[in-house]
Parts: sequence; structure tokens; C-alpha cells
Amino acid sequence: MSTSTITTTSPAESFVDPSTSEEPLYLLSAEQYFSMIEAGILPEGAYVELWEGRIVEKEAKNIPHEASGNVINHLLVRRLPDGWHVGIENTILIGPRSAPLPDLVVLRVGFDEYWTRRSVPADVGLIVELAESSLKTDRVPKLKGYAAAGIPEYWVVNLIENVVHVFREPIPAEGKYGWTKTYVRGETIHLALPGAEPVAFAVDEMVRPA
Repeated sequence: MSTSTITTTSPAESFVDPSTSEEPLYLLSAEQYFSMIEAGILPEGAYVELWEGRIVEKEAKNIPHEASGNVINHLLVRRLPDGWHVGIENTILIGPRSAPLPDLVVLRVGFDEYWTRRSVPADVGLIVELAESSLKTDRVPKLKGYAAAGIPEYWVVNLIENVVHVFREPIPAEGKYGWTKTYVRGETIHLALPGAEPVAFAVDEMVRPA
């Protein structure tokens, strides 16, 4: 199938408040964005996501990003309780104009449902973003968006400082989390998914070796 080209917005340009822009903007709905994918309007294999109505080009992965993602995926798959599974860069429909592609997401098991619909916040137990150059984006606009959507737990694995920023207790109306802590080497994060016993993850397991 032949496809038309479309200009995407680079990560450095994209995560801004559209209301502050002096340029006229046409903001896409998630429905329009998904229709573009189905129709082949977006280039095949385009590494993009929808954020606040804009098609955003995701950043290429370097070696630490890939390595950390592989390790955390492996840990989650081995330790998650029954009723949950790991999605790698699964689209999560968090609002009428936002459909991000988080690095890793812990979803409720419901495989038959996911054949016919996108994942939504009610399906999500945890979102994990791996961050180096995207650190500011992951800790400001994406955090606000995930909190506003009611994502119960959000981890930003900071590959610059080799720490993990953990956010819990979303306050959707304010677009923020009520509980936050930065875990450093030697500390352990306990992930408590609904209806399951807490599962332990050491920071040293998830970041590059000391």
C-alpha cells in the first residue's frame, strides 16, 4: 500500500501547552489519529504517539535505554501476580487527544478484550518510562497527563542519575500525584497492585551496573 508522508513534531518541540502557542494549531482527536493509522496515512513503522492533539515523534533508544527496558520487562514478567501482564510500548488511550506509547505498562489480563479495543487507564496498574534526554518531558507533561488520567502508579527510571522516581496517589483534578519518592541504589520499591501482595524491585536491578 502506498502511503503519504506526514511531518511529525520532534520531542524537543512537542511537549508544550497548545494554549500558549502563537501559531494556529489543528489538534487531532484520538479517533482521528487511530483512523490515520488504520488508513495507512502515517508512514509504515512510524515511531510516534499522540499527545494533546499532536503527533509526536518518539526518541530513538540508545544502549542504556534498551538494556534497562529489557531488564525491567524481564523482572516484571517473572514477578507480577496472577491477573496482570506486561505490555511493551502499548498505546494507552488516556484522553480524547492523548494516546501515548509508554516504554512499559502493567495491564490487567483481558487478552480477548484487547483484540477489539485500546487499553485505557482502568486497565493499568503501572506505567514505566525510561528517561535520559526525555527526563524533563517524563517528569512534567507526561506526569501531569498520567495523573490527570488516574494512572495509579508511575515510575520514571532516570538513566542519568541511576535512580527511580516513583509517583502514587493520583489527583486527577489537579494533574499531579499526592505521593512521590526518589529511590536510589540500595533501596527497594514495593509495587502493590490491586488485590495482590506487594512485589519487590531493587533499584540496582533496574539501572546500569555501578
